[in-house]
Amino acid sequence: MYMRLLIVITFLLLAACGGQPDGEGNTPELKLDWPQARLGAELWHEQCFLCHGFEGEGRVKNGEIDMDRYSEREPLVNLIELTMPSMDASACDRSCAEKIAEYMLAGFTTGGASANQVIPASGPMQRLNRYQYNRTVRDLFDTKLTPADEFPADSRAYGYDTAGAVLLVDDQYLEALEKAATQLTDDFFSKPAQDAIRKRYLVCNFDNGDSNCVEKIIATFGLYAWRRPLNANEIKPYADFFKQVFIAENDAQFAMQLVFQGLILSPNFMFRVESDGNEIEAHPVGQYEMASRLSYLIWSSMPDEELFDLAAQGKLQQPEVLAAQVDRLFTSPKAIAFTEQFGAQYLVLHGLDSANPSPEVYPMWQDELAALMRKETLLFFQEFVSRNDLTINQLLSAPFSFVNETLADYYEIPGIVGDEFTKVDLSGSGRVGVFGHGSFLTSTSISNRTSPVARGMWVLEQLLCTKTPEPPDNVMTDLQPIDPNAEPKTTRERLEQHRADPNCRDCHRAIDSVGIGFENFDGIGRYRADEFGMPVDSAAVLPDGRAFTNAVELAELLSTDERLLGCFINQVSTYATGSPSGLESTRIVGKRVDTPTIRNTVREFVLSDLFRLRVPGLQSASSSSPEVQP
Repeated sequence: MYMRLLIVITFLLLAACGGQPDGEGNTPELKLDWPQARLGAELWHEQCFLCHGFEGEGRVKNGEIDMDRYSEREPLVNLIELTMPSMDASACDRSCAEKIAEYMLAGFTTGGASANQVIPASGPMQRLNRYQYNRTVRDLFDTKLTPADEFPADSRAYGYDTAGAVLLVDDQYLEALEKAATQLTDDFFSKPAQDAIRKRYLVCNFDNGDSNCVEKIIATFGLYAWRRPLNANEIKPYADFFKQVFIAENDAQFAMQLVFQGLILSPNFMFRVESDGNEIEAHPVGQYEMASRLSYLIWSSMPDEELFDLAAQGKLQQPEVLAAQVDRLFTSPKAIAFTEQFGAQYLVLHGLDSANPSPEVYPMWQDELAALMRKETLLFFQEFVSRNDLTINQLLSAPFSFVNETLADYYEIPGIVGDEFTKVDLSGSGRVGVFGHGSFLTSTSISNRTSPVARGMWVLEQLLCTKTPEPPDNVMTDLQPIDPNAEPKTTRERLEQHRADPNCRDCHRAIDSVGIGFENFDGIGRYRADEFGMPVDSAAVLPDGRAFTNAVELAELLSTDERLLGCFINQVSTYATGSPSGLESTRIVGKRVDTPTIRNTVREFVLSDLFRLRVPGLQSASSSSPEVQP
């Protein structure tokens, strides 16, 4: 009975999350159509920048745009709609042309923003995912309980399980929330009276139902649970509910426990709510909202006392304060969350979950290896998070990794004994950076062979944010099966035969030149010098003409690629905001990073408009619903 009443109260209060119109009922003049420009930036990257460059400067002959001739919106829209893209003008309709024109007028003209304009990222409200829920209630209640382990699995979009557009709430989820709220408050109210966390919230004696004390407790706990102060209209329904239960049951602790349950069943707890007030232009997020943005970016949890204090003092939009807080949060043990959440998804470790090596082809494969490979990559990434002298470029080229005896034997690295992981020098092993990790090499293979295409696409799309085109319709995308009666061919030879098809050649040119570089590693990440008794050839030439002979040389070349840093920032921004950012904006932020360590790069991202500003009314960075990913 009481639980259902709480559900009604808490969801009615969601209306309080939105902003209110100003006192005069006036609407400020809109200076820039931010949603259109934001979507236009994404479309520019998809359809325009290969010919016209990031800033309209042109990359191919006659690709430069003369914006002096097209400073008015309508002529520019017409030009784009009728003539672009040049190879297929029908690929960009009127709606597409309007968005791209808005972006160009904002970024490429003297009357608009400069070409160095960063268009803020924004997306729907973000529900706490399972990892964030467990870490939040750990810090809120000082508990070892992890109730979100029993929640329905979180969906993923844009590569991350922080995308608000796909983190839905259904009946099954609500039932799990109710159970978790009961478990957590049972645990909290069973703590002894002198327990520090109990004393933090139960700041006065409410045994006799004193209304002033009850409201004070609700305000105190509510500040932490909702990650912002509650106003009087938000406190009153819970105070009234306490009174109702107290009169009916004559049990103050039971009544207060139900109130606490209600506060953590509220959308204000379950969602990271941000208000626009009366703003219709891009505007700085509020102080407490900034505290949550910071803490969930690095800790995947609620703000701590210092962040709450800085928010109360109104200091969390000051650049020097933000910079210092990024450094502080990264030096905390809680920063392991950045590795376990962002690092794991950035490096697509969930790909190991679907790896299914054939026991006939790879009899040495053991299921335990997947967990060991995952741990290797997490420890490797954490080294970059905890230290501030390793650059993002070195994620590809670092000559070290972390292995235990089992994984060392598997990689044929001598001298490692025991189950504990230890740092090892990879010099001379043929392995380097993440490209030498079994997690990458195994998850980008199919059951019975390597896949240079999957490996090449992983590098291009995940590390360089370079989209690869979809294969044409009615084109077979797999290699021809091996003919047991014919002379054996290496995977490379079969791929070259496949690429001879004119329908496949253009798409595969850039993909295969990268993927071939990993052919010295088989489908489960073991080093090999031959395949079917024939020498493996992992030499290739990148589309820009740079040549390499193996994965180590390829890693050195790609570690200097200008796209790497901007793509990393794009991935961080997508993870932090729940929706993609324009690559032009993240590239601009990348220019401001002096030494591109993870900490320095995240600091510049936090100081940029991508993180500090909010775009009102923009529900998704994509013109269509995001694809839900397993």
